[in-house]
Amino acid sequence: MYVSSEIAEKNNGHRYTFFDIVRTIDQIEVKENEVDNIETAKLLILSYMSKLDKSEAMLLIEYYIGERFRFSKKAIDILTRRYNELATKRDRRKKSNKERVLEQFDEHDKEEAKKARETDFDEEGISEDIQTAAKTKALEILEKENPIQFIINTVKRIHVGDEILQEACCLAIAGQSCVNTDGLQIGSNGDPGSGKSHGMKSHLHMVRRKHKIESTLSAKALFYANIKPGMIVFSDDTVPSADLEQTIKRATTNYQEKTVHMSVKDQEGIELIIPERTNWWLNSVDSESSTQLLSRQFKYNTSTNQDHKNDITEKQLDAAKSGEHGLTDVDHDVLVCRYIYDEIKSHMVRVIIPYAKCIEVHDNRDSRTLNMFLDMIKGYAVIHFMQREKDENGYVIASKADFHSAKKLFEAQKEASIAKYTEKEAKILKCLITKHKATAQDIARETDIPYSTVCRTIKGNPKTQYGGLLEKVKGLTVEKEDVSEGEIGYKVTKRREYVCLDKLDNFWDLYEEGIATLWEYEVY
Repeated sequence: MYVSSEIAEKNNGHRYTFFDIVRTIDQIEVKENEVDNIETAKLLILSYMSKLDKSEAMLLIEYYIGERFRFSKKAIDILTRRYNELATKRDRRKKSNKERVLEQFDEHDKEEAKKARETDFDEEGISEDIQTAAKTKALEILEKENPIQFIINTVKRIHVGDEILQEACCLAIAGQSCVNTDGLQIGSNGDPGSGKSHGMKSHLHMVRRKHKIESTLSAKALFYANIKPGMIVFSDDTVPSADLEQTIKRATTNYQEKTVHMSVKDQEGIELIIPERTNWWLNSVDSESSTQLLSRQFKYNTSTNQDHKNDITEKQLDAAKSGEHGLTDVDHDVLVCRYIYDEIKSHMVRVIIPYAKCIEVHDNRDSRTLNMFLDMIKGYAVIHFMQREKDENGYVIASKADFHSAKKLFEAQKEASIAKYTEKEAKILKCLITKHKATAQDIARETDIPYSTVCRTIKGNPKTQYGGLLEKVKGLTVEKEDVSEGEIGYKVTKRREYVCLDKLDNFWDLYEEGIATLWEYEVY
């Protein structure tokens, strides 16, 4: 029997067992020439045996084929190598097919996850007519009314106070639709229960899920998240690790560009990115971030006065009585806010400030302060882009009203936004401006801030990179002195630690006139 035609006929889609192959071997004609017999055996291996387990294949080659064709050891070694080559190719194909199937499932899962992440499940059940009416109202507000005031009023229905923070959030989101801004990053800090988290979450309730991520963060997580440009990343009560802080600093510095991270997958280099115009909204109990990170943020200190706490209590009781839950309920006004932001995010504009050379800056020691202020002017222009004039290039022209709005907002939180001081830090420094030198106990008595908090605020947290006021304030030092106490003959010498403030540029006096003045200029 001629083996090639017989094997070709029998192997047409049939899965042979070990004993099928043995019977086939017994029927094959053995030739005089060993070379011809080796070729026949190779054909057997190709057609049948490459699909067998290795132990079965080795048994067939060494005994049944070896005995049938009276092969030498050298010939059996040749056939063994042939089998190993074919088996390796087979395993690679299987692995490749499996990987392709897994990749298909993976892509499908990613697509489903993306859809889920971008679906506003809280809008399910809202009719198309209601959605259309909300969209129409949003366009009307953008064209004729004050979008910021409408959004703030809607947020106020579920969150008490913090209008300054809410207005800054509006500008931060609007800035993501401007091609010539370095972006406005939002930071909020305050005591537990002061409402800092609820304030940001209430504003983000006005934004669709496809534009935001609310999550804890690891240092490189966003590089793998496959997010889109113009996303808002909100992380609550975050004290960034050194690696995460480095990622945030790079991404904010590269605001209008992709931030690239090179990694390795399957022993090959891959390029991962955080896309352009990513906004970082970070909350913390204390401002435990490095000075470099704080300089990139519009910082807001939540209110701690008793009237504000009373208002929060009243709001909570009202919600309990009515059954409302502001962070999940969606009504007409919430939908309008979402459509306002959708419309703004569907455009990319360039803003010019025609009166820029007529702005007198009262302090230009830190160029980042002025840059943030100018970006706030641009933010107001963007959110009112349907009401602002355009130049011959189609650029949005910022109005004088945008300057005055930015000035008012910027100066409303001088300690946080300009000096980057938290409320506690400001109290401690004001105390030291008066005393010049004091112990932590003295400062605690003067400010009503707990002693342990005073120490941590001044010296920082050893568990983080935050170096406290000693890192922030030039001229602030800690000195130790030996002090004698008691009467003559009974004196005791104790070593005391003093906080000393040699000199401080007094931001509270410096900005009495505000950050800047706008002089008259020719109408453009």
